[in-house]
Amino acid sequence: MQTAAAADGNQLWFLRPSDVTERDIDLLLLEEFHSSADFRSHFIKLLEGLVAPGVHYLSGEHSVANSSGQSDLEIAFLDSDGKKCRMLIENKIAASFQPEQAQRYRKRGELHIRTGICDRFVTVLVARAVYRDYTSWV
Repeated sequence: MQTAAAADGNQLWFLRPSDVTERDIDLLLLEEFHSSADFRSHFIKLLEGLVAPGVHYLSGEHSVANSSGQSDLEIAFLDSDGKKCRMLIENKIAASFQPEQAQRYRKRGELHIRTGICDRFVTVLVARAVYRDYTSWV
């Protein structure tokens, strides 16, 4: 983090991109899901065909763990038919993928269905363009 003096004498703080962590992005996304209908609509539009528009947001959780691992974020919503749905979101900033990480996300979603947490799920990778060719998330 860098500082500088503003014209009025107050100190300004600047974050370099290298100062931003995956957890920072997780919490920013979670806050936006909680507080902004516009953000939720835009995010869902980006998932065209995977999540139907017009869903009703229920809740969001950070760092959700079960027997098959941990999701960075899980977003719960109801679809237009009243079905409970979940987005299991993995956020990548600079870390490498862990062995079978995408498969473990799918296993978590399947476990959620078996235990009644949701009726359906979608796994989502939020990442920089350098991760774009990682096809096991598709």
